[in-house]
Amino acid sequence: MKDVLRKLAPKTPASKRDRFVPYLEEAMPRYGITDRDDQAKFLATICFESDYFKTTKEYKADEGSEHWRKYQSKYWNTGYYGRGLIQLTHKTNYVPFIEHVRKTHGVDLIREDIEHPKWAVESACWFWLKNKLNGRTFFATQGRVNRGSATKRALDYDRREALYKIALSAIPSSPEAANQPTEADTATPLPSDDQTNATSTSSGTFFSTTMDKLAGVKAKFDAIGVDPTTISKPSWFAIIWQKVWAGILFVIGLYMENPWILAGTVVLLIVAAILYNNARKRAREAAK
Repeated sequence: MKDVLRKLAPKTPASKRDRFVPYLEEAMPRYGITDRDDQAKFLATICFESDYFKTTKEYKADEGSEHWRKYQSKYWNTGYYGRGLIQLTHKTNYVPFIEHVRKTHGVDLIREDIEHPKWAVESACWFWLKNKLNGRTFFATQGRVNRGSATKRALDYDRREALYKIALSAIPSSPEAANQPTEADTATPLPSDDQTNATSTSSGTFFSTTMDKLAGVKAKFDAIGVDPTTISKPSWFAIIWQKVWAGILFVIGLYMENPWILAGTVVLLIVAAILYNNARKRAREAAK
């Protein structure tokens, strides 16, 4: 684990980076994060969210900045801002996590406790399991963690993906490989080592990465402009277009006193209703 974290965050002091190692090694299997690909996604995620293992507390942006206005101003003053390795945010996450710790560990936490390495790791694993992120595409995991939606592209997605590739290449592919000698944990990697890790993988890794990218593209095309609680823009356009035509035909039918045109109006309204129901079904499925 030390070697993987070192490759993910070579510029972070070992003392900061390695403080999480024993807790990660104990908690990840307990939360079912055992598959090599899931481990790579998880470690890449917590590395990015914690600023390469430098902090377990969200940095506060300048209150005049766009980031503050667009994101942090909505929740910062509640006190439930990002803490832990996955930057647990909002009361809706804090309260169930603290209750989970009370039931499973018999410990009463306060919000600030989540900044401690042990609970920083525990909260990240809990969030991962709660949101059923094992087995999801990398695109989906990052969207859920960073944007609250598996169909949305996470901020700084390219940097996140580069970390995922590094983690995947650093994690042994088998227990036998894990027992092989590795570089000393205290060794300082050369810049070329990092570049190689970020840009080259085995053929199997290339395949899985390509499939993740394709799945991400498909998710975006399936739900262009979608928040999972809403309906996509193309679907709204189709629904509104049907209603507009229905309205036009209704006026014409009344003016001409033509029952067939009025019947056509009813058909178009039925089509609009079917489109609406199908769009809602897709939005609910995207939110799962």
